[in-house]
Amino acid sequence: MRLSINIPTYNRSSFLKKNIEIIISQICELNKNDDIEINISDNASTDTTRQVCKCLIDQYPQICIHYKCSKYNEGPDVNFIKAMKMAKGEYSILWGDDDYFKDGALSYILSEIEIEPEIGIFVSNRTNINASGIVKGDQFFFKGLTTDCIFDFSSIFEGKTYFYHAQSLGGILCFISSVVYKTSILEEIGEWDNRLNGTCYSFHYYWWKYLLRGNKVKYLHKSYLLCTTEGSTNNNYGKALDRKLVDFRGMNTIATLLFKDSPYYYDYISSPFKDFPMLNMIYIYCMQTKRFNKELVPYLIEAGLSEDSIENIQKRFSVVGITKLLIRECR
Repeated sequence: MRLSINIPTYNRSSFLKKNIEIIISQICELNKNDDIEINISDNASTDTTRQVCKCLIDQYPQICIHYKCSKYNEGPDVNFIKAMKMAKGEYSILWGDDDYFKDGALSYILSEIEIEPEIGIFVSNRTNINASGIVKGDQFFFKGLTTDCIFDFSSIFEGKTYFYHAQSLGGILCFISSVVYKTSILEEIGEWDNRLNGTCYSFHYYWWKYLLRGNKVKYLHKSYLLCTTEGSTNNNYGKALDRKLVDFRGMNTIATLLFKDSPYYYDYISSPFKDFPMLNMIYIYCMQTKRFNKELVPYLIEAGLSEDSIENIQKRFSVVGITKLLIRECR
């Protein structure tokens, strides 16, 4: 088995069906029935996920499709790991249930792993779509790179360069569908540390621990996937402050457990700022001031934002601060 496509899912049966049908069509097109498997780890969905998967298995007996359903919802982190452990292929993708392969994606992935056997992790960009499939635009996870590039983490300079070019959390391997990895990494690293449960990034235990051992990652400039970013996709990570807390809290926990003695500690723990522009921070402060101060500020400080910067936001954009600003502007 060459490639395992491992799909953690929960209550997204309509997206999942289309997703798997696209994968199957590309498997059949390439005549790779014996080389590629599809693994579905269902986190106790209450919709029609079970029925959809059973129908697909019955409809395509020539395709290796495996379905497992948990007795109860164990949260995303446990389900990520369960999906990863279902793999029997040499390489794996932890594939989002509402993401889709572009035309020719599977051929492209198989070609890359064939020509770069020494690479353990590949990461690409993505093209964003809404729930209706309308393209919203390309999202590039790295700045200043217009072609493929290999980064060797046995060199601190190259590791630091990788973090420099990563301009969003996707570049920090936070977007699962953009990462292809050697399945053997799981066995090499060993059982995951369940202290990462609740971070929403449990897969980082394997991918980043592997890179921190001095291995290589290849950036693929060409995107092979469509990512559903708008519409009813059942996003359980929340919005605004809640969404930012997921990133800052999760990265803080992982940085403490995996990066504490690493030269990349601050590169990693500060990475949520890549997707948190100052205007967004100010907006959240104005809309949810008490929670911002109590819950988010400690993580912002840990991630490297100065107390002076935070105090400046608090003074300028408090009710009193905004009132003074309006009075000054109206004079």
